[in-house]
Amino acid sequence: MYDFHRCLEQSERDGPLLDPHYKYWFPNLQKTVRVKKDGHAQRAGIDLYAHLTAGKSTSIDEKMLDKEYGHIYLEIWSNYENRKRGWIAKEQSNDYLAYHIKESGRVCLVPTLLARCVWCYMRKKWCKKYRIIKTPNKGYTTHGIGIPKEEFFECMILAMQGLLLK
Repeated sequence: MYDFHRCLEQSERDGPLLDPHYKYWFPNLQKTVRVKKDGHAQRAGIDLYAHLTAGKSTSIDEKMLDKEYGHIYLEIWSNYENRKRGWIAKEQSNDYLAYHIKESGRVCLVPTLLARCVWCYMRKKWCKKYRIIKTPNKGYTTHGIGIPKEEFFECMILAMQGLLLK
C-alpha cells in the first residue's frame, strides 16, 4: 500500500542525492530549496525549487522509486474515488519531474508541460495498449499507466520537433 507521508519522508531524506544531477541539468544553478512540509506547494507537486542565476527559478516534483520498472508512470487519477486528477491530467505548478531510481542511481528529468502535451496526443492509444495500474492508498486508489521509457521518450522527442501531430 502506498503511503504519501512515508514517501514524503523518503523524498526529504533521499532528495539531496539528486543535487549533483540538478547541477548538471542547470549549469547556472545558484541554490536549491526543498519543500519540507506537506502544504500548498507539496500538494501542487513541488518538492524543490531550483534558483538559477539572473533571478530565474524552476520547480521540480521528485519521484523516488526503489527499483527500475522499465516505464514512466503517468498518474491519471491521484484519488480515483473523489475524482482528483493526477499530475499528467491537470495543470500543476511544477516545471519538471525528476525520477530517481534508487536501485541503479539513475535519474531522469522530464519536462512536465511537454509530458502533458504528449499525453494529450497519445492518451487514447496508450489506454488501449497498456493496462491501468491501480495503487491502493489509505482510503483511496491512485490510477496511472506505465509507458515504456523508450516509447515515452521517443514521443517526447517527436513532440519537441512538432512531429507528433502526424
